[in-house]
Amino acid sequence: MLTSIASPKRAVALRFLLLPCLSRGLALRPPAAAATLGAPSKKRHTLLTFGFVGTDFHGLQQQSAEGDPERPAVSDVIRRALLNQGYILESNFSPLARSKWSLASRTDKGVHAACAAASVMLETYDCDVVLGDDGDTRAEDYHAAAASMATEGRPVEKDWSLAPEALERINADLPQTVRVFAGGYVRRGFDAREEASSRTYEYLLPLSAVGASASELDAVLRRFEGTHRFHNFASGLRQRTDEEQTFTCEATGATWPLAMSSNAQISASYRSVITCRVRRELVIEGETYLVLRISGLAFVLHQIRHMVGGALAVTNGLVPADVLQIALDSPLRVDIAPLVPGMGLLLDEIRWFNVRTGLDEATVPEAAREAMEAFKESTIYPHIHRLYADGAYGRFLDDLRNGNFTEQYDAHAVETLRQLLKAKVATGELEPEQPTQYYLDALEKMR
Repeated sequence: MLTSIASPKRAVALRFLLLPCLSRGLALRPPAAAATLGAPSKKRHTLLTFGFVGTDFHGLQQQSAEGDPERPAVSDVIRRALLNQGYILESNFSPLARSKWSLASRTDKGVHAACAAASVMLETYDCDVVLGDDGDTRAEDYHAAAASMATEGRPVEKDWSLAPEALERINADLPQTVRVFAGGYVRRGFDAREEASSRTYEYLLPLSAVGASASELDAVLRRFEGTHRFHNFASGLRQRTDEEQTFTCEATGATWPLAMSSNAQISASYRSVITCRVRRELVIEGETYLVLRISGLAFVLHQIRHMVGGALAVTNGLVPADVLQIALDSPLRVDIAPLVPGMGLLLDEIRWFNVRTGLDEATVPEAAREAMEAFKESTIYPHIHRLYADGAYGRFLDDLRNGNFTEQYDAHAVETLRQLLKAKVATGELEPEQPTQYYLDALEKMR
């Protein structure tokens, strides 16, 4: 059986085509495991957490239930591994609703993850799971442990996780660049995407790209924290401007293009950022990096990469810091946020915090979190370092510092923006639609 996939995309595509053939005759776990209890399989609604290096994949989300061998997605190879090992029956493989498959997030092509997640209904035997908080109950004493838990009034079916042997079988069917770390109970109505309350990303940034000190970059990044309109820091939210979309300040007569038409549904641009900071320094093979940490309730397309690009435009002296603030605080069109390369971005954490109850509905086990951190240190960070060494980030920096990515606002334009900001404060002319109370309440509870 194939147990690993090298980095070339052809190998990924070849494996994708072979897996359906390999699945024949593997609808059940190995006979010894299935015969341990002599009982039928059970459907268990499971939250899977996993990590991956995204370079050779076309993102996390599959294009269809069957997948596309020419454009393999991370979820394709995970679902095929579950099929091969009998955790998804062939009859339930397609459509996705038959196995209740739901990804907690999406990542673009080339973006990585230490903690991605999906909820899915798995076909399991009792020997596939361990019971209790410590996860030490083995298959052979499952029934004894279950009886003991029932006597103590502890719900057996809400206190289980996939056994190490089950995780090993799944991972043996995956490339080394994709690892499943844990699987555990979630209620039948749980949807990993719909119930996700926040997502945390990291961006590995070469210190040489900052153009200033780490503390100066941190100060700029913190400006993004809170609830703002991110139309200037996202892809797809802004429209092309014309005369009807130009704002004229009655107090000063100053004019400036609006990002959206006056009748646009502008609430879509509101997002709440919980944390946006420099987390730490990291040295890989003599190269110093800053690990940026960005956490939010929800992100629009390319938001984090534009935020980092806007911060770099400021620290490299291309844009005044108060102009970045104007871009956040008004509905004006302010082009100051280039799109940094996606190869440095990784999904690091997901929370399923219930705003109404104030509790986390699902959590990642401590042992899985430790495995995720080890995967980052041993696999993801070094991989990003090698990608940067090929010169892609150097080319981006050259274009950034030559002003090829940002609007070249002269002193007069910058002063006009400042006047408009003052007019907004004085008259409220530019005051945008307020964000929904949900964002404000959730942000307050999750801080």
